[in-house]
Amino acid sequence: MDIAKNEKIQTVQGGKTRAESVLNALETIEENSLVVVHDAVRPFINSDMIRDLMRDFDEETDDALIYGIPIYEALKKINPDNLSIKKSVDRNKYYLAQTPQICLSSVLKESINYCLKDDYNPGDESEAIEKTGGKIRFLPGNRSNIKITVQEDLSVVWHTEPDPKPTDAEIEAKYQEMIGIHSGQQYMRNRVYGIGNTSGYAQIGEQLDQLYHDMTNGKLGAAATTGSWYVGITSVKIAHPKP
Repeated sequence: MDIAKNEKIQTVQGGKTRAESVLNALETIEENSLVVVHDAVRPFINSDMIRDLMRDFDEETDDALIYGIPIYEALKKINPDNLSIKKSVDRNKYYLAQTPQICLSSVLKESINYCLKDDYNPGDESEAIEKTGGKIRFLPGNRSNIKITVQEDLSVVWHTEPDPKPTDAEIEAKYQEMIGIHSGQQYMRNRVYGIGNTSGYAQIGEQLDQLYHDMTNGKLGAAATTGSWYVGITSVKIAHPKP
């Protein structure tokens, strides 16, 4: 990727988890910097989302500001063993958390270290901060900022095209293209993919979430600095000028 050659991009070693990768990147930047972390499996981010997050964040009252959207579907608590419904819950009391998320680097570093020492793996940065009692606020998100998790989510790539629904072969080709972008290697069915000294297994049709996070969180890491502002794509941090 051409952006990887940008002089403002600094690459750091990723960790085994998202939290460890972000922590590694935080170690390379100035204390008390503002950081924005974004999940690489949400490819439909735009610059306005980042600017709005930076503008609305108040470090005096917020420990973190994150994007989120309400839940409109009926929400059920289930038994994960057999998918039976235990009870219905009030969806009005829940939001879906998204990225990007913004906070002070010192707050995030302290929160992640706290979680890791407690052998707890937070799902996102806001969960780590929540674990230490931090104050987190939602900013209304956008439903177009989807998380690509399963193969069928890739059909969104064609969502603005008037052509017929892509074939399975076209979706698989796009899948391999996207994996190639992230890994720097051609992904082969039932083959080992590897970056550096690490490797893993994945198969077409399985959930993309593990594969993407394995690659972007656990295998790739980067950080960049412009003043004290940082914008991240999972563990890949892309510098953004201070407004």
